[in-house]
Amino acid sequence: MQPLLHRSDKENVMKPLYLNKQIKQLEEWTAERIGISPLLLMEHAGIRVVEHIENFYPGEPVTLICGPGNNGGDGFAIARILFLLGRDVLTLLLPHESSLKGEARANFEILKNLQVPLVHLNPSQPLEPEWMKGRILVDCIFGTGLSRPLAGTYKLVVECMNSSGRPIVSVDIPSGINGNTGEAMGDSVSAESTVALGTYKLGHFQKDGFIKKGNLVLADIGIPEMAHEGFETDAWLLEDSDVEMMTSKKDEAGHKYNSGNVLFFAGSRDMTGAALFNAMGALRSGAGLVKMMVEEPVWESIAGKVPEAVALTYNGEAVQNGNLTENMLSAMESFDILVAGSGCGKTPLLREYIIKAVGMENKIVVLDADALNILSGEVNLIDKKGAGSNVVITPHLGEFEKLTGDRKSDDLVESAKAFSMQHEVFTVLKGPVTIVAEPGGEAFSCAGGHSAMATAGSGDVLTGALAGVLAQVPKIAAGILEAVNIHQKAGCLAAERIHERSVLASDIADSLSAALSKMNE
Repeated sequence: MQPLLHRSDKENVMKPLYLNKQIKQLEEWTAERIGISPLLLMEHAGIRVVEHIENFYPGEPVTLICGPGNNGGDGFAIARILFLLGRDVLTLLLPHESSLKGEARANFEILKNLQVPLVHLNPSQPLEPEWMKGRILVDCIFGTGLSRPLAGTYKLVVECMNSSGRPIVSVDIPSGINGNTGEAMGDSVSAESTVALGTYKLGHFQKDGFIKKGNLVLADIGIPEMAHEGFETDAWLLEDSDVEMMTSKKDEAGHKYNSGNVLFFAGSRDMTGAALFNAMGALRSGAGLVKMMVEEPVWESIAGKVPEAVALTYNGEAVQNGNLTENMLSAMESFDILVAGSGCGKTPLLREYIIKAVGMENKIVVLDADALNILSGEVNLIDKKGAGSNVVITPHLGEFEKLTGDRKSDDLVESAKAFSMQHEVFTVLKGPVTIVAEPGGEAFSCAGGHSAMATAGSGDVLTGALAGVLAQVPKIAAGILEAVNIHQKAGCLAAERIHERSVLASDIADSLSAALSKMNE
């Protein structure tokens, strides 16, 4: 399986997402090969965080809450720089100063020598309200290296910070968040903003880490670009500028048959909207021809709302045995993109469609919703692929956990990659951050959506958009990333146009055209 982009291309357009151990190796390499010491990197980190504070919180008093490691050392550097700029600064030291080592110790000694206001906390000492009241709080307690829940004084301080009502700036990652998985290990800081030092971390874009980080700013702390060349990563952050490079264009000499043709097996009497949103998503994303394989009552319900689609209707009672009709088989042979599962119900006919579709050559098969529910008991069905066949699955977290049998996955990126590699499928794991994993082992985090998209039918619009874009592009991974980005941008535009609490799936579908226009500006 060819990767989406060559390594050299990715370095120019995509930002890598690193694991904790990779960050440590990166900094060690920078020190040993380039001669940029950890103390100098810490100084650069302090300068960058101070720039952020000066830009967004000019003139306001600042309290820095510092822990025992390098994150605390960053805090000491920040406190010193702010103090020398004339800012009202208070530093709270949580551990005993005898536990400080290395660069953190060096910056702490400078702080003491400058007589920067400093308070040593101990487990029996109550927190004074004036330490936080009316002040900007800078979270320098723990960075990415934390591996256990906060306890004792640390837990108490984080609780007070979160309940203070004051803006919190976290340095590198909110304290209490696992840098690899984004999981909150017990109590964790809820930041207004986070300054990521040098690199983005996987934990910034997973689970609680994505929610707790607030506004995320990437700060250059002086790690040279050449340092990244020696470190292979297979997780990347997808941003608008990256997708613009891949955005597909309509063939000026094209017609409806070569502009992408999609066959949907979707909907049921109780869930007609799923089929409608599939069709709207595909058509608004540029598919030239969309055919809906639906029960007769479903088509009667949606035909007037999406007249651009054509239908292949069937009598549900006549196919209860699960046998595909000749017309169905003929349609499957004729169309390039075969989609199944949105609102269908777990029927024998859907199961037969899945088996037939994944066994066909030179087709792209997209499986959603009830198709995934069938696979959760028979995941081997997607392993029976013919040569040239490609399968895309679009689970939300609950469906993915059923597929994998892992109800407590710590690392969603790694889980998605592992599943994609094992079954040779493309996984689109839907969520606040949508994770796209390739059979070749790479993963992409897509964080451009909006909370307003958490509405019934939004995933059906995405399945439709996904099919519509895949029908027009030569590379599956590029098509998936483009479709996810269009869908997320459409959600944001819908939330701008109407109140975010009022956004419906139909609003997202109606905004797909505007999203495409923005991408092509």
